[in-house]
Amino acid sequence: MPDENTKSTNPVPPVTNQPTSKPEASTNDDLAEQKRLAMIAMEGEGGRAKREAQERKIEEDNRKSKLTAEKKEVAKKLETLNLEKEKLELQWINLSQKKSPMDATLGPILADEIKVESEEADVDKLEHSTSNTAEKHNLETKRWEIESRRKKVEEDRWKIEEEISKINAIIEETGAKYRTILAEEDEIQKKLDEINKFLAVYGN
Repeated sequence: MPDENTKSTNPVPPVTNQPTSKPEASTNDDLAEQKRLAMIAMEGEGGRAKREAQERKIEEDNRKSKLTAEKKEVAKKLETLNLEKEKLELQWINLSQKKSPMDATLGPILADEIKVESEEADVDKLEHSTSNTAEKHNLETKRWEIESRRKKVEEDRWKIEEEISKINAIIEETGAKYRTILAEEDEIQKKLDEINKFLAVYGN
């Protein structure tokens, strides 16, 4: 038998139950992903179904929240466009009211101009058809008077037509702006209808 004095003097260190250290993640995101994978691996069929239902609920709530916020923004744009349309409508009414008496004034001036031109043509005919010196002189004097009236009528017509033309240009510009807003409004309304359609899926 070996002598007790010949036993090894290097005892085997005792085995201790030391807790395993946590795996170090490079970032918080890495650790969160590792925990998520661990949860999926251990949750079982019932846990998986519950987790997926919760995730779908969270995703739906997020989408619903975004759509609701977008709906408010789109509705606000429509309100702004309505205000712009109202301003243009009032401007058109104002311009139309301003133009109406001008149109009423222009009518008689045009009729007077036609009358004066007809008188002038008659005098010219008589002046060329007579050989009487005194009569020619009288017709010539009358023609000068008619020409003076015609020039005055033309000046009045030009003045009013110029004012009407300016107003018509503004009216046309106002109409073009209005039609642009209508087109924009139509596109925004389509977007709002689409948002409402999606929200209806979530019961709102």
